[in-house]
Amino acid sequence: MTCNDAETLADGSSFTTVLQWLNDNADKWLVAIGSNCCRLLHSSKIINTINSSLTNCETLKKNNVKIIMYPNSGEIYDGINKTWHVDESLHFSGDLHDAVFEQAQSWLKNPVVGVVGGCCRTNDEDTKMLRKAVNSAYL
Repeated sequence: MTCNDAETLADGSSFTTVLQWLNDNADKWLVAIGSNCCRLLHSSKIINTINSSLTNCETLKKNNVKIIMYPNSGEIYDGINKTWHVDESLHFSGDLHDAVFEQAQSWLKNPVVGVVGGCCRTNDEDTKMLRKAVNSAYL
């Protein structure tokens, strides 16, 4: 799913309504639920929202459904000017690659997170940071 934040999808639909539908209709073929192309700022909150949904659904728990997180780089696209700029609400003064690392470390504290990656404006440096976070969480 592409989310605006932890409450709404990109089209304005309720994120919790979609998660409730998944809870009510989950079957053995559902293996993961997640978000891509979301703001890095909202990634941890989105994971927490999904995790709450997973916790309340016996089918999802029984099937060991994992959470996927593929956020954008920490930049926001300005559709009017057709430019990217740093998401100032991250309140991160360092390199955005370090922001990706910090966020990934928080995601990976949740054992249900099973797949991590990046979407818009992420690059090989972000992938290296994700690998570093995975290694520190699991090795």
